[in-house]
Amino acid sequence: MTEAEIIRRGEAARAFRDNPLTVDLFAEVERETMEQWALSQPPDTVERESCYFQLRVLGALKSKLANWAYDGAEAMKRRTNNL
Repeated sequence: MTEAEIIRRGEAARAFRDNPLTVDLFAEVERETMEQWALSQPPDTVERESCYFQLRVLGALKSKLANWAYDGAEAMKRRTNNL
């Protein structure tokens, strides 16, 4: 991936991550999943495991967006310092 592509991806990731709709979406999915988990009955191991994996995926998505935003910002700093 070129430096320009990293910068573009980073800017897009930051804009997506910081969009109020995305923030609300992630918060609501997390809240609903935690609620579903808390309301599960002791024999509902499949349900709880599903909730667990949903939360793990949500965390992975947030982490990837943060990493891409950081990488883009760092690439932009390198580009600016080389001018």
